Amino acid sequence: MKDISNLSTTILKHLFAVGLGTIALSGCDLGDKESTLWASKPAPAADSSSSTSDPESTPQANNPAPVAETSGSTKILAFGDSITFGLGVSDPYPSKLTRLSGHPVINAGITSQTSSQGLGRIGGLLSKHKPTHVCILYGTNDVRGGISANSTASNLGAMIDAVQRSGAKAIVGTLPPLPGSAINPNHQSAVNTTNGRIRTVVGSKGATLADLAAEFGSGAGSMASDGIHPNDNGARIIAATFYEKL
Repeated sequence: MKDISNLSTTILKHLFAVGLGTIALSGCDLGDKESTLWASKPAPAADSSSSTSDPESTPQANNPAPVAETSGSTKILAFGDSITFGLGVSDPYPSKLTRLSGHPVINAGITSQTSSQGLGRIGGLLSKHKPTHVCILYGTNDVRGGISANSTASNLGAMIDAVQRSGAKAIVGTLPPLPGSAINPNHQSAVNTTNGRIRTVVGSKGATLADLAAEFGSGAGSMASDGIHPNDNGARIIAATFYEKL
């Protein structure tokens, strides 16, 4: 009986030891699973407000290069009559020139003005705006009013002098065509003569020529139905021609 009792005691001790070991092993396993569980969880997302408020925190590939500030370095004065003003077009050439160049362009066009009237106001505009470039387009109303090509060229020469004294660059356009007999069949001949004088005075003053006449040609597809003003395509030609000479 004593042997049986001893055997029972031994068996109970063994079972008790095995049970404790199982519990111990089970506890370690739970611990490992818990650490694995936390490791597999994604890190909490960063506060979105901080990433959007700090442009440096976003990838460079997703950020376009900043546009250089140009308003302090270049300012363009578009100076002329109704063609510069943009009569009859949805988008005047100075607006197109702004987009082409990326620089501010001041539209100083006044309808029906002659070159003599333009000369009378250029000094005030130069003082007020202090442009770095002046695009001059005058003479169409001179032709229509019977003003001589020499007078137009003289006025343009005085405008160039004023611009150059101010330290700005003078860019002078030749005149677009005046096509069609509905206006006056002699006007185109006068335009051609005036353009010849414009080219001469621009060269003598060391200014820059924007040869609009060469770009327009006959004016087909680029003039409004009135035969006087460029249409939207003509305004595009003027903007592009002046832009090339900035």
